[in-house]
Amino acid sequence: MYKLEVSSPGKVLIVGGYTILNPKNQGIVVTTKARFHVRIEKYDDGVEFILSNFNHEMIQYKYANNEKYLILHKGNSNKYIDACMHVISWFLDKPLSSMKIYLNADKDFYSFVDNAPDSLAQGKLGSGFDVAAAHYGPLLFKSCISLKNIALNDLTKSWAYENSEEFKDMLFDWPKPLSIVMGDVSGGSSSPSMAKSVIAYNNSNEWVELEKRNDVTIDLFKKLLKCWRKEKQFHSFCENFSLGRFDLCPEYFVDLINALKKGFQDIRIALKRLGELANVPIEPDEQSERLDSIFEIDGVLGAGVPGAGGYDAIFAIAMSDYARDQFPEVQVMETAVVDSNGLQFE
Repeated sequence: MYKLEVSSPGKVLIVGGYTILNPKNQGIVVTTKARFHVRIEKYDDGVEFILSNFNHEMIQYKYANNEKYLILHKGNSNKYIDACMHVISWFLDKPLSSMKIYLNADKDFYSFVDNAPDSLAQGKLGSGFDVAAAHYGPLLFKSCISLKNIALNDLTKSWAYENSEEFKDMLFDWPKPLSIVMGDVSGGSSSPSMAKSVIAYNNSNEWVELEKRNDVTIDLFKKLLKCWRKEKQFHSFCENFSLGRFDLCPEYFVDLINALKKGFQDIRIALKRLGELANVPIEPDEQSERLDSIFEIDGVLGAGVPGAGGYDAIFAIAMSDYARDQFPEVQVMETAVVDSNGLQFE
């Protein structure tokens, strides 16, 4: 029996919320070991999806009379899978082979499937950082598609862009011993509706200020990556900084870490102001209280609300195991092991 299995990582956008939609702006995307798994098997009756994490819900598609476009045949409609079927049919311009597709996610996984169906399902064109991270791992992402209504023909630009030297320069390995700590705080917020409200202010002073603060922090993060690659004592510097032993760290390292901490704080301030302008809770007061207490820990490099923000989660970057152990309890607070691998065949 023909069978193919692949997986892609979860992702966390730690710098670039909203502004990453503009192709002139970069963002920092980190991927985790929590992965989304897909298994494809040969099947004789249309295309069938089995959603293993949702009580083995089955959604079956069959071709319409012209045998070009798949239509829902059985099960409840899922806008992301519906959109995926339309995009695949459009892209291949020919019928798919009959197959059975099993979708399964690791515990605590959070990710979108692909930019094209995601954009079509939400009725807007996203930056594509999520699918890029799913394919390639951590990256300093910059989009190639301008803000506008979705047009499938425009998506071919992104596929060509991923083969360019500019895109390849965005990829990086996550510096050890840093770790991402995620706090799952509540039920979640609606990213599409929040984005629509915030993007309306993309010419405001608050938006421009956020872009500037993102740029400063990304430049500092690039310096940290260079330090990690060249400095053999990087690990011990992080440990000593976390323990408050600043005299055991070189001055340039202390200055760099303090500048990065300030950079993440400045981004928080700018995001909150932009949210207040748009009447959107990007960093609600409840999240601000948690993040303020986290920033008091010496070994915290940065913290904030990931992606579009809201009530559902916070992130923090711990510089050592000791720093990670100092975190105050949030409803669920766990370390997301960073995985520098993207799409994998299993």
